[in-house]
Amino acid sequence: MRFDADVIIVGGGIGGLALALALHNKGIECRVVEAAKEYAAIGAGVNLLPHAVAPLAQIGLLEALSEHGNQTTNLQFYTEHGLHIHCERRGLAAGHDYPQLSLHRANLHKVLRAAFDERLGAGQIRMASKCVRIDQDDESVSVRVETEHGGMAVVRGKIVVGCDGIHSMARKQLFPNEGPPIFSGVTMWRGVTEMRSFLGGHTMVLAGCLRAGKVVAYPVTPPSHGSVQLVNWVAEIRGAHEQTIGWETSGNVNSLAWANRDWMLPGLDVPTMLRQTERVLVYPMVDRDPLAQWSFGRITLLGDAAHPMYPFGSNGACQAILDAFALAAHLSDQGANQEALWAYQQQRLPPTRDVTLLNRVSPPDDILDEVDRRSRGRPVNSINEIIQPAEINWRMARYQRTTAGAIGGVLNSIAPQSAGISGEKLREGL
Repeated sequence: MRFDADVIIVGGGIGGLALALALHNKGIECRVVEAAKEYAAIGAGVNLLPHAVAPLAQIGLLEALSEHGNQTTNLQFYTEHGLHIHCERRGLAAGHDYPQLSLHRANLHKVLRAAFDERLGAGQIRMASKCVRIDQDDESVSVRVETEHGGMAVVRGKIVVGCDGIHSMARKQLFPNEGPPIFSGVTMWRGVTEMRSFLGGHTMVLAGCLRAGKVVAYPVTPPSHGSVQLVNWVAEIRGAHEQTIGWETSGNVNSLAWANRDWMLPGLDVPTMLRQTERVLVYPMVDRDPLAQWSFGRITLLGDAAHPMYPFGSNGACQAILDAFALAAHLSDQGANQEALWAYQQQRLPPTRDVTLLNRVSPPDDILDEVDRRSRGRPVNSINEIIQPAEINWRMARYQRTTAGAIGGVLNSIAPQSAGISGEKLREGL
């Protein structure tokens, strides 16, 4: 039987392209089918933690990522009244071998797509090809796609990986009765805008609480001459909408009256940041219940198709990247077969399940809500009146221990290429 490639990847987003590059690094042929006619520069910021930067660096992408992104070296937590709660070092500043990089999602995708075209060839991704069904037998799997003008085509391979996001068609076929994503009760407004650097240009600020409203802001480009950066922001509040709100719906800053005030944050003018944003997107914060199984015969899932989680702890894209390199390693070791898919599931399902569940009950920025509960929303003179540094550090370490379990075993399986730029070189630039 003739195959278009050993591995057919459904979805050409971050997870799908990362998988394609990881497979290429292992010498495994793949083909990507993507529903969109072309990639649009939509979305907002994304954070790559050191454990996600590492595998991309080891296949030679660190320099390109660093050119398009900004090193985040600090997380600063504040109450809704501007009282400082905690500072946490990140990336190289925390002693990791690789930086934490904050990028516009479109720029991350641009880096991955450029590497894909250079290494695999642009012809290995089929655009305007919406997956409508996946069929398999003992030896092969077929992906039926609807083309741009309503025609049908079939792409064949030895295995299929669904990388098609939280509304995954591949997942829906495997779990037809699952239903829609689960709404958390929290609504998010997101945007990016150019503004003057704040707190040195390498800091993420998290302020407020979900009861009264929370604001997160961080630069996604390096400081330019004149200290101007592109800043990603997220405004979140509990109970503002029902789940019926669409995905990536256009929003309006006028609905953010609760955020349009002086937050008393050093160097960060929140009202100006909101007012200068040309396009605002609004999302429901959703996830899905963890699955007991991802792999069925010659079909498996990856990234948000496998384990959609709340956007806490910067784990969504990072876990998809780790999935990609873990799966590539198992396919290299065992061949493009069901045994490799099962081994991948055994490695990646338990830790991503743990992160998904922890994000529901105790994410790292839950410290903001805990301070709000203890203070009953009232201003205080010192954070020590509410919570002690030892408890804050314990809460942060608990989350890090869980996410550390979602890293294990992936990085040692990558055949390194020239990274082009080292962590030490990046440290010098801070």
